[in-house]
Amino acid sequence: ASLELLCRGYVVGMVLSAVLVSLLAVVEHRIQLPQGNVVALSTRGPSAFRVRLIGGDDGGPLSSVMVEPDGEDANFTLVSSAAGSGIRAVFGEVLVSSAGEVVLRDAAGAELARSSTIQMGGTALQLTSAEDQVLYGAGAGPDDATVLRSEGNVTPLVVNRATYVPHYFSTAGYSALGVVSAEDTFITREGAIYPASFASSGPSVSWNFTVPFELYLMPAASLEAGTRAYYDLIGRPRVPPKWSFGFIASRWGWDNRTYIEDTLHHFRDGQFPADAFIVDFLWYANGSDYAFHAEGEPWFNDFEWHNTTFPNPREQMEKYRDMGFRYAGIRKPRLGNSQLLADATSKGWILPQGEPGGDPFGSSGFYGVGRELDFAQPALRHWYADHQAHYLSDGVSFWWNDEGETDFFTFHWWNVAQADTLRRTKPTDRFYALNRAFSPGMARLGVGFWTGDINPTWGDLAQQPGMMLKWGLAGSPYVGCDIGGVTRGA
Repeated sequence: ASLELLCRGYVVGMVLSAVLVSLLAVVEHRIQLPQGNVVALSTRGPSAFRVRLIGGDDGGPLSSVMVEPDGEDANFTLVSSAAGSGIRAVFGEVLVSSAGEVVLRDAAGAELARSSTIQMGGTALQLTSAEDQVLYGAGAGPDDATVLRSEGNVTPLVVNRATYVPHYFSTAGYSALGVVSAEDTFITREGAIYPASFASSGPSVSWNFTVPFELYLMPAASLEAGTRAYYDLIGRPRVPPKWSFGFIASRWGWDNRTYIEDTLHHFRDGQFPADAFIVDFLWYANGSDYAFHAEGEPWFNDFEWHNTTFPNPREQMEKYRDMGFRYAGIRKPRLGNSQLLADATSKGWILPQGEPGGDPFGSSGFYGVGRELDFAQPALRHWYADHQAHYLSDGVSFWWNDEGETDFFTFHWWNVAQADTLRRTKPTDRFYALNRAFSPGMARLGVGFWTGDINPTWGDLAQQPGMMLKWGLAGSPYVGCDIGGVTRGA
């Protein structure tokens, strides 16, 4: 009887395997090129084509946290003509010509872009349109904040005061998103790098990559349509809580409980419309950790309350909520307590790199080395959520996430851990966190962003409208800025 059941299971397994292979054959159309490589075409979400360039062993489509479409993958049919063979969906078609070029067309059949010939083991792909084009939606930093379009070479990265992403909308009539494996990201003094850059010149856009690469193409007649298609692909933004749209008072220097409450009463007595406030290090620790070595310090608290600013946290949270204030504490993506660090290190939860922006011990350009958490690991996220849960029970409403540019996706996975904390403690509440940088797809978590540590100057203030507009087009629609700047000059 056991043998019979085993045989039946084996036959069923073979049938299921055959069905799976059949399904894969339907959802991806592969075209063999004369050069020996393969182009695989499919749809992703309701309005995007996925183009996979396969030059050797195929590990299958790349998985990316940036891509989580709203809606089912669009149906497509196979097409073949003198122009090439490929697939057609309701929003357009993508073909591969006999010369090995990728051709993108809109729903009416008009050509939007044509690639260079795909080469075996190639590290570049140029898309050329009929006329000169303007690009939007690649992100921004201080150097290009006052120009809405995206110009020149774009290297996707996250760093304090700048975020650039592997996405653009072209006035030639399409949007694009480049994808590589998260394992191929790396960090430099300039920031956490995503190795799929592009550059525009006249009618052409050239993508450059040295690792397996996929390109998502979305026919779109306007910037609005292109941005909508982009958000359809990466996940539409959840609307944050209503109070998060109000003024939030944040500073480093809330000395004690008396100072906190005097300041909040001044806001209310002056009828100033503040909806939340944020406290830096001194809400949970009795000092900063910037000068710590990799082993940390035994006196430092990572997950407690500081008894000078919050001696009675639950009572204080209730009082401040009655006054109309939500509360957030700053969070850093690293540990400072030596015992917690030893435990995390033994479990392999510490990133090898630090945070770019300075080195208190030398000239490496990084701080926090040996203490930065690897939030991409599920076990670490679970541990972190456990340690943070009591804060939400005590009355903390949201988080202010700072200095998370240790990897291109640190902020994403860090917010996933925090959202898990909220689901465990207050499952009906809306999740919110304020982050210093972003990667595409984070907005579907319901989070917001600010443009980093700006200076208290008119020049920096003048950059902020453009920064926020360009970040919104790049994937972070809920974004604000420091009004007074962050340095002591404020």
